[in-house]
Amino acid sequence: MQVIELPVFVGAPLAKWRRMYGFLTPLKILRKIRKRISGRLFLWYRDGLALAFKARNLVTRNAAIQVNTGGVKFQIVPEGTIAFHTWSGLRFEHAELEFILRVLQPGMTFFDVGANIGLFSVAAGQKLLGRLSAVYAFEPCPSTLAILEKNLLKNELTMVRTVRVALSDQNGQAILYVNAELKDALNSLEDPSYSDAEVVGCELVRTVTLDDFVARENIARVDVMKVDVEGAELKVFRGGRKLLERPDAPVILYEGYSWCTAGFHYHPVELMWQLEEFGYELLILDPESGNLRRRAPGESYDAMVAAVKRSHPRYSEIFPNAEKA
Repeated sequence: MQVIELPVFVGAPLAKWRRMYGFLTPLKILRKIRKRISGRLFLWYRDGLALAFKARNLVTRNAAIQVNTGGVKFQIVPEGTIAFHTWSGLRFEHAELEFILRVLQPGMTFFDVGANIGLFSVAAGQKLLGRLSAVYAFEPCPSTLAILEKNLLKNELTMVRTVRVALSDQNGQAILYVNAELKDALNSLEDPSYSDAEVVGCELVRTVTLDDFVARENIARVDVMKVDVEGAELKVFRGGRKLLERPDAPVILYEGYSWCTAGFHYHPVELMWQLEEFGYELLILDPESGNLRRRAPGESYDAMVAAVKRSHPRYSEIFPNAEKA
């Protein structure tokens, strides 16, 4: 190594370290180190669970996973990310499921937008079975849709209608970025911006707006929607302006996280602005306790959000005791 290169070789990493950590106190540095270590430990733990999941399926010959939440019992086949999370408990959407099941009542119409393998569609179908209700499961990925249909068959839910489209802000076609096995819940209409994604292919899928679908199918009313489309939520809402501006617009539960929206070049606060423009009130759903609360001033906009209008028939039942921030 030439002498002239030595200052650069040593100085560049030091300058980078100063930019990243120079302003931090020793306590904050220790917290960052602990966060990095715990993050790596979690990844090792998750990988170990993934191996255990595959072993479990081999030994049990892919026995169905039993689910019991919100007073509803059903089964799902052990395929896909959601099944793995449900079995392992890593990211089982317990609070979200209970919220949707609490809101749904006989005679209602439920839209599961970004249905994946159908966890919410199956749960809703079981609760509304035989009660003059309707469930629509929107899933654009063919391989994921095939698992969803297996779950409907497993639970004998013929009243749930699957729709192989991606709801968006225009009718046409779009590229769907498909992720690896046990990461299929990260499939997205934009190249994923988060580190955990592992894109293995792309598929051309059909897109349709929410308003056009409702009009084409002559659906009189949509009562409840779950929207989890890995960052494309703003496209879904913009494509449903007519429906969402109505006084009887549906209760919406959606994911608004910056690591998903970044790939679509917008901030999660824009989802809130859009829904507030439509006349919605917004509350944060705590994924741990399942409680609803107002967003605190200065709090991060990354959240699971419940949106409802005062004109919705179940407004007072859903939000009577929402905690203040």
